[in-house]
Amino acid sequence: MALWQVGFFILPKLNLELINLLKSTDEESFDNSFYWDEKKVSPLFFRKIETFLPQTESWSEELNIYGNENSNRIEVYFSNDIVESVSFRIDFTSNYKEILKQIIEFCITNDFIILNEMLNVVDLNFESINKDILNETRVKKYTSFL
Repeated sequence: MALWQVGFFILPKLNLELINLLKSTDEESFDNSFYWDEKKVSPLFFRKIETFLPQTESWSEELNIYGNENSNRIEVYFSNDIVESVSFRIDFTSNYKEILKQIIEFCITNDFIILNEMLNVVDLNFESINKDILNETRVKKYTSFL
């Protein structure tokens, strides 16, 4: 991940037992395919994202990228036409407000949750997630140099 990006995961809504499992891992070893297994979602489902982030060329046949690889983007990994992982990155040096609001609305509409880089579930509202972005160590370091 680029230094100017903050990452998040998108998951189907989970029960409390599954959320507690999140606390036993970290971002580096987090495999969110486990949380998508039960849903059997086609990657085509995420084409709706193109209304606010156009699909761009991917380096893998099993990855759909919406948005800009070096800026704001959503990544949908899949295998055998079944989603295994969904994540997004916010470029905090860009004017990301509207894109973030669209991502949040997409998650609310489709009964998804968002996890931050610490694998904590975040409230699905702009203020909460934006606060999470602004409290990120990379953001604080970057803005201290401006």
